[in-house]
Amino acid sequence: MVTSDHRRRTARGARSRERVLDAAMAAFGERGYEGASMSGIAREAGVTKSVIYDHFASKAELHKALVEHQARELHAYVTEAVEAKAGEKAEKRLRAGVDAYFRFAEEHPAAWALLVRDPPADPELLAFHADLNVRAAGAMALLIGADRITDPARRQRKEMQAEMLRTSIGGLARWWYDHPEVPRRRLVDAVMSLGWF
Repeated sequence: MVTSDHRRRTARGARSRERVLDAAMAAFGERGYEGASMSGIAREAGVTKSVIYDHFASKAELHKALVEHQARELHAYVTEAVEAKAGEKAEKRLRAGVDAYFRFAEEHPAAWALLVRDPPADPELLAFHADLNVRAAGAMALLIGADRITDPARRQRKEMQAEMLRTSIGGLARWWYDHPEVPRRRLVDAVMSLGWF
């Protein structure tokens, strides 16, 4: 039987975890992985370092949790935009997805910094980011329809195209981070002008 005391502790723990995640997002977004400290995150969250370690085994685990969450959010943004164009031509679906990617970056600057910065030098985090890139390439391949092609050579070309598209968008997002005055529409137009279809 779950007691009301247990429910209060669980709710309190969930709130402290959210405060830690919010403080860590700001710290990693502003200062990068190396520049953020667990002490500073704890101070910003209004908790002790031990509370952070109650939720996350290490700074690397906290970083991975944030990146994973933001990657899922970004994927949901793009998926929703593409699905809203179901039944339209592939080019319109792709444009909607590219626009959603950059809209996410525009509306979530700390998440954007977290996702577009080079990964930390920590081998565990490098492996984590490499896996994230593989998953992103798979999602991009699905977006441009590689899964519907049965001919192996054509499918491989489509997968290569998906990887080029993914890296182009990611590179442009990193460039935009240093040139925020450029309107989102120009970025979308630049990607689409590469002639993916």
